[in-house]
Amino acid sequence: MGMEKYFKFISTTIAILLLFSSSIDARHIIGGEIYYETISPGEYEFTLIVYRDCASGGALFDSQNTPFGSATPGTVSVYRSDIVLPFDRVVLAPPDVESIEIDPDNPCLIAPSFLCVERGEYKFRLELPISDHTYTIAYQRCCRNNTINNIENPGASGATYAIDISPFAQQIGNNSIQFSNFPPVVICNQESLNFDHSAFDPDEQSGNRIEYSFCAPFLGGGLAGSNGNPGLATDLNGVAPDPDQPPPYNEVIFAGGDFTSSTPMGGNPVIEIDPESGFITGTPTDLGQFVVGVCATEFDSTGSILSQIRRDFQFNVVECDAAVTASMIADSLDDAGNFVINACGRSQVQFTDSSFLREFVSTHEWTFEVNNGPDIISNVANPLIDFPDLGTYPGYLIINKNSVCSDTAEFLVNILGAIENDFTFDYDTCRAGIVTFEGSSSTENNQIVERNWQIDGVSTAQGQVTTFEFLTPGEKSISYEVIDDEGCVAITERFIPYFPIPNQIDIEATTNGECEPVTVQFNNLSYPLDERYDIYWDFGDGNSSTQISPSHIYDDPGVYEVFLSITSPIGCEYEGIVEQAIPVKESPVADFSYSPQSFDQINNTARFTDLSQDAENWNWTFDSFSSSDDQNPVFSFPDTGIMEVQLLVTHINGCTDTSLQYLDIIPNPVYFLPNAFRPFGENNTYRGTGKLAWISRFEMNIFDRWGGKVFTTTDPLIGWNGRRDNTGNMLPAGVYVCQVQFYGPRGNRYTLREFATLIQ
Repeated sequence: MGMEKYFKFISTTIAILLLFSSSIDARHIIGGEIYYETISPGEYEFTLIVYRDCASGGALFDSQNTPFGSATPGTVSVYRSDIVLPFDRVVLAPPDVESIEIDPDNPCLIAPSFLCVERGEYKFRLELPISDHTYTIAYQRCCRNNTINNIENPGASGATYAIDISPFAQQIGNNSIQFSNFPPVVICNQESLNFDHSAFDPDEQSGNRIEYSFCAPFLGGGLAGSNGNPGLATDLNGVAPDPDQPPPYNEVIFAGGDFTSSTPMGGNPVIEIDPESGFITGTPTDLGQFVVGVCATEFDSTGSILSQIRRDFQFNVVECDAAVTASMIADSLDDAGNFVINACGRSQVQFTDSSFLREFVSTHEWTFEVNNGPDIISNVANPLIDFPDLGTYPGYLIINKNSVCSDTAEFLVNILGAIENDFTFDYDTCRAGIVTFEGSSSTENNQIVERNWQIDGVSTAQGQVTTFEFLTPGEKSISYEVIDDEGCVAITERFIPYFPIPNQIDIEATTNGECEPVTVQFNNLSYPLDERYDIYWDFGDGNSSTQISPSHIYDDPGVYEVFLSITSPIGCEYEGIVEQAIPVKESPVADFSYSPQSFDQINNTARFTDLSQDAENWNWTFDSFSSSDDQNPVFSFPDTGIMEVQLLVTHINGCTDTSLQYLDIIPNPVYFLPNAFRPFGENNTYRGTGKLAWISRFEMNIFDRWGGKVFTTTDPLIGWNGRRDNTGNMLPAGVYVCQVQFYGPRGNRYTLREFATLIQ
């Protein structure tokens, strides 16, 4: 069934994710090969191809250019069979890099998006003198993905890609054979594999033949420092040996069991390669990653070996399912997994395809089976079908019919009878209260089995009859749903106007007392009521309001009656007295005056005169110093500054009023200068006296009659002793001029000038 296949596809996707999730820790080598062409006798062009897992987070290609610089330089070493040391060495230029399409070789499979394979191709030329000895050209690099299943210690197993040029091949100027195709990165578990892994002969010599076999990949390069010494990357056991090691080369160690060099993947039938065609066939039975080596050997017509090329690559075996899944929008699934579509009270049904994945869906075929009549068939994606009568119509949807990527979904269409559904309601439109709702319904099927009410957005009750009390006015949404024994649903929705007058007028009046002015807050707690109602308040003092819950101030004494009028949006009216007695008592008016109008630290006594109206009692407060109950008190302030004076008066009815005024007791500086002094007398220095604590920024200068300064000081406690700058000989007797400047406590500047007579 379509839905079953959908869930199978989801589980397969999860399996693929789990299979490759560990590749984050992988290295990067997943395959490679090397071949050559003879340019002229003794001159060759070599092509080295390396495949890397670019999603692994491992190393880049050797010598690869990046935006941040070049990767580790790669080398190729040349050995001749009669010489122990390298015959030659090549430092590789940056490779040409291209991405390899992740083709699972299955048109219905979508490969995981995080897979990434790149092909790096290196080209280099060598001049190798024609010799009676074999040349070996080798490239070594570590490491393979550490998640490989069929070899031991894969994360520390590097690769050697090498090719020999035999004396015979040198003499005839032979070109090595080359593989035609690279195997798919992803193959499907439990599905037949048939891949052409053949090679071709560039020389096209008639009589030459090529034989194929699985062979063990060569090791090369490892993890330097396995003996505890960190080593270098270019060591013989390093990740990129320089020089590359000479032949012979060790082979990878297969994990045993079904895994050998000739059966690298197992399978049933076992994965094998045809020795004549190079086709790899079989059926994989194990999920995972597998290293496979292929050798292709070229023979001439006499049976002599001309060349041999080796390639190893990594097969990734995953579960594969058809990516497309037939599906449709339906009401439910039955126990057999069939889609179920119910059409109540209608014979025409719109079908909607929801098949997965839609980009791979090319054709649709809908079939609806009709008893005693021809089947209805449609080839559109979303058909509109007119059924002849009530009943059940089996059917099926086939997508991509006669295609590899085909799938079928089965369904049942139930054409059911209609439901007639309505409801009535009953309430007093002008008086708030309980509203009664009663449903009326019938069905062409057997019976109604469920009745549900939703009133004003709230699911309230089940049953044919229900009641509800609205707390707010407005257009109220009423929904009545009925369900019959076939599962058919009918919903009747309607808005009813609900604008009655409150059944009970509930006013909460709060005041700040009874003495004028009295503030009254009228809280209208009546319901239902909102801004759509016309509200009119008459406060009984000639003032009114149209607010639902107004606030009003009564300024004059008296007893007031409050009247309220309400008119609903549909014309329902209420009029009535809501408050019959709001008393407002007369309050006194506090006021006073004082004299004099200015004060200082000497003239600090104030006389207060009561100017209040309707006062019976008086209470005075003189800042924080004292108080008095006299009507016209007198008070001397013991300090300077701004003084708060408060008068609280009381009416005979107990109401009070307060008057508050501020007096400024100005702190005037007091400073006096003498007009003469005798240096050898009782007052032996000339200086001023007064309240020196109030003085700041003081400066005193004394000048002789010619204007010359003979003394200066900024300390009011230091006086002039009759000598110049208070040192040396006594100055002549006579009249001198003294000038003093200072600032008072409020920042006012004061200047004094006095004649100072020096007497000897």
